[in-house]
Amino acid sequence: MREIKFRAWDKKNKKLYYFWYYEITPKGISFTTLTSPLTRISINHEDLILMQYTGIKDKNGKEIYEGDIVKAIQVDDYYPDDKPEEIITVITIDKKTEISGYSMGGPDGQTTFKEIEVIGNIYENPEMMK
Repeated sequence: MREIKFRAWDKKNKKLYYFWYYEITPKGISFTTLTSPLTRISINHEDLILMQYTGIKDKNGKEIYEGDIVKAIQVDDYYPDDKPEEIITVITIDKKTEISGYSMGGPDGQTTFKEIEVIGNIYENPEMMK
């Protein structure tokens, strides 16, 4: 069973929070962070972007969340040799470490990657996106 965790981007304050418990309120969400469990934070719906933990860690043991930017090496049965490193935004990721939503035009439309490493996220590091 996959561990359920979330993080939230606060668009107004441009801050990223990690948490696994939250309450939905009429105005937004309220939660305590992993780093300050005694401090309660509330973010309005219009200022909030939620991202879920994929259940997978990168090659360094860092948790991979939706919205992360990763560096990875493509592996594809159609092309026997490894491709060069790619910079990719994580949309969803499954238990086999296959990044979905990114196609290199392989025969089945799926591209598999190895040696995935989180190098940033789309909110704190927009300059990394292509």
